[in-house]
Amino acid sequence: MKPDISDTVVVPWEQRPNRVYLLAKYARYFQNGHQACIDLSFFERATEELRRDFPDFEFVGGFTDERNEEDRKKFDVPTSVRNLGKLNATQFDHEFGQAKLLLGMGSPTLSPSPYRALARGVPFFNPHQKREDGQPGFGFTQHDSLAPVPEPYVYNVEAFNYEEFVGAIRRALTTPIPPTRWRRMAHDVVDERLRDWVLHDWRGEAEQILNDRKAGIDTQHHEEAGDFVL
Repeated sequence: MKPDISDTVVVPWEQRPNRVYLLAKYARYFQNGHQACIDLSFFERATEELRRDFPDFEFVGGFTDERNEEDRKKFDVPTSVRNLGKLNATQFDHEFGQAKLLLGMGSPTLSPSPYRALARGVPFFNPHQKREDGQPGFGFTQHDSLAPVPEPYVYNVEAFNYEEFVGAIRRALTTPIPPTRWRRMAHDVVDERLRDWVLHDWRGEAEQILNDRKAGIDTQHHEEAGDFVL
């Protein structure tokens, strides 16, 4: 059953605590291999700093600690993060809907949660890593589909950079946003895109590309294809 837009409860900005909700259902997301984006010391450090201006500030998450003994030796979950434990969908919506920022940890990628947050007027902290080749732009990004969205809706923050980390949080705590939805995310628009994709004449398009290449024309790269070998 599709949820109705009217079911989305938006907590007024002035009624929300100075809360940052962590997008992490499992403790392993605090240190998740090549997708790790935040130094664990940042949580304690930022909590101490931000509480000077926002006395009720806190990091909150709802996650399951599934670590085995070996994992527990590798890292500890920051004590400055209040864990609400495993939440169902209704509880999750209620808890993060009271936050002033949904903070991505690097994982999971392409989750629908940032869109659910924006629909409730909660901006998203979208961490990214630099490109390995040193060129401008992002390398790994938790949500590449949201990377083009500007502040104050999405905060694109460089991984392991404390100044950017705490700076983005501070801006989010003082910058309300309206509930935000994109027309492209509506059910009827998604249904139309999916229908067009399924019903498209992919075979006919492939045959045309093949015939062009046989004729020495590469219509996909706008250059001569050279010899064609079947």
